[in-house]
This record gives sequence, structure tokens and C-alpha cells, in this order.
Amino acid sequence: MYKNLKTFSDIPERASGNLYYYPEFNAALQGLKFSNELYHNLTRKIAWEAVFRIRLSQGWNQLDSYGNIQIKNKTQDLILCPTIDSDRTYFYEFEKLPEETSGDQASRMRRINKNFVFIQTALLYSTSEGQRRIRSHNMAVPLTNQINEGYDWLDITCTSAFITRKALRRPASRSRVLRTMPARA
Repeated sequence: MYKNLKTFSDIPERASGNLYYYPEFNAALQGLKFSNELYHNLTRKIAWEAVFRIRLSQGWNQLDSYGNIQIKNKTQDLILCPTIDSDRTYFYEFEKLPEETSGDQASRMRRINKNFVFIQTALLYSTSEGQRRIRSHNMAVPLTNQINEGYDWLDITCTSAFITRKALRRPASRSRVLRTMPARA
């Protein structure tokens, strides 16, 4: 029976889950991989009914979020996760806002530490035992004007995953570009 993989990919995207694909499944070749992945999924610790939020220093703006997530309609930064576990990865894209020079805003911006961007994440969730917990992380990320220093500390795996997620989210814009490109003889 034929099933469209794209149709099924919406389920884990909306439910914070995974989709495993075994092309032309052969138990002799892929059975061990399947059983290990099934065991891992059934025995790992899972947080339920999770709500996740990220906050940034003043002068910074969150552009987008990537991952198998649902974002609450009224806010851009409140993420709803039916389940969450240690295998989840979420990406946030943010940018520095242009500095405003209006009176009160300008005096406040002068007091902000411009050597760091401060990031705070908070996760509210229920454990499998029924306890409600909050997990919060604070981080100060150093800023630099030297572009090579940014590349010295770049995580290639994370950057590749981010670029892939960003590219997969925008297939419509790519098709428009292809239609407008001139044909070659």
C-alpha cells in the first residue's frame, strides 16, 4: 500500500514528535535499527504539556523559530509542545535592532551592556509522575566586531541543521525564483 511521506510528516511536526523512514523495509537489514529506535522512544524520559519561551536583551528581536513546534497565535515567542524530550532541537533566529535616538529610549540604550547579548529560556512542563516543573537557563553570549572570531567558535553541525530547516520552510519562494530564471539553450 502506498503512503505519501509528506502527508505523514505533518503529524510529528504538530505533535513535537519524530518520523522514521525505512525505505523498502527489510527486517534482516534494518530490524536492529528499528528495534533500537523503538526501544529508545519507549524508554526515554518525556516531559508533557510543555510551554517554552525565550527572551533576549533589549535591542534584540526574535525573527523566527524552527523545529517541530507550535507557536501560540497571540505571541511570537511562546512555544507549545505536547511532549518534549532530550532529543529535541529548536532553533531561534534573532537580529540586533537599529538603535533609536529618542530621548528616554536613548538613555536606556546607553546603559545596556553592548559586549554581550543576554538570552533567557524558560520551560514549564509536567513530568511523567505528574509534577509541574520550571527549568530556566540564562546565558551571556559575547559579541564581537571581528567576523573571524565568530567563525572560530561556529558549530558546523548546528549551523548546517539551521540552514537546512530554514531552506525546507521556504519551498514556495524557491519555485518563484526558478520560474523567473531565464531558460538556457
